[in-house]
Order: sequence, then C-alpha cells, then structure tokens
Amino acid sequence: IPENLDVPIILAYAFTDNKDISTVEFDDEKAACDLTKHLIKNGHKRIAVIAGVKDNIHTGRRLEGFKKAMKENGLTVKDSDIKFGNWYTESGYENAKLLLKDSDYTAIFCFNDLMAAGVYDYLYEKKLVPGKDISVAGYDNRTMSQYLKPALTTVEIPLYDIGRKSAEILLNQINSPENFEVQHHFVQCGFIERDSIGELK
Repeated sequence: IPENLDVPIILAYAFTDNKDISTVEFDDEKAACDLTKHLIKNGHKRIAVIAGVKDNIHTGRRLEGFKKAMKENGLTVKDSDIKFGNWYTESGYENAKLLLKDSDYTAIFCFNDLMAAGVYDYLYEKKLVPGKDISVAGYDNRTMSQYLKPALTTVEIPLYDIGRKSAEILLNQINSPENFEVQHHFVQCGFIERDSIGELK
C-alpha cells in the first residue's frame, strides 16, 4: 500500500507493518487460549496440537494462546506435542497418525476445521470415536464443522463484527479527518461448543 495514499483506508481481517494505517483483526491468541482452557476444564492434560503452516502469523498466535493456557494450568508443552500441517484435511489425517502412535493424548486441538476433519477420518479408520475415545477441537467454524459426527467444537471468527467495526472506523476517518487517530482493533472470537470434547472423569 503506498505510504502517500491520500484516501481513507482501513485493513479488515488483515494487518500491516505500516502503523499509519488502521486495522481490524480478530484475537487469535485469546481464542486459542480460551479453547485450550476449555479442554483443560474438561480434564484433559495431555493435549496435542495440529498447527497450521509453521511460519504463518495465525499459527504463531494460536500457539502462543495454547502455550499460555497450558502454562497457567501448570502443564508442560513439549516439541513433540505439536505437529505442523498445511491447513488441509490430509495433513490432519497424517499428523493424527503420527501423534497417536504409542501416545497417551486425550485431546487434539486442530488449528482449523479442515484438519480436524482429517483427524476424524483417522480416528474412524481406527474404530475410535471423536469426543468419546479422544476429544477433538477445531478453529474457524466452517459450515462443515456442524455436520461432522459428532459436531465439532470450534472457534468462530467474527467476520460480521470485523466488517462493522471497520466501517465504523472508516466513517469516523471520513467524517472527522482532523480528529481521527489511527486504530488497531482486535475483535473477540466466539466459542462454539458442540459434541467433540468429552469430559474425563
């Protein structure tokens, strides 16, 4: 984006190194932290992660949230607990195969719903039931997540709220340019609790 752009602008669902441009993003880290805490609240202490692409900013923020929740609850995270995928179903399947080989994980937190669907495929192949034999969580609240069996517990990205907040900031910039201050706003994600996380007794 040209630094001398002379029209009002805001980046929605995006970010930039240019601190002079307003942005509206969603709080990846807090959402991942909250979902991890939900797993822990349900008795899960051995939690594996299937993350996204290694150098992706969303992957990094979600990992920070996961690690924060684990640390706050006195739980350790080893490198072997985390596998990096490519956001697609096949990598969920392949990483589930690696993680569940001779391990005692009771839950897998997938950093998107497509990879969670791949975990489901692997579990059913092994005659295991998501939410019963091993809990699975996703991220994104894709339409397909509610139709998985069992329906997937996941994080909903607040697209409507991002758009509304972006329009609000942009209109303020248009209507009161002399009083406008650049804003970097984070919208909180929603938590969609369904049936894929079981409670350990």
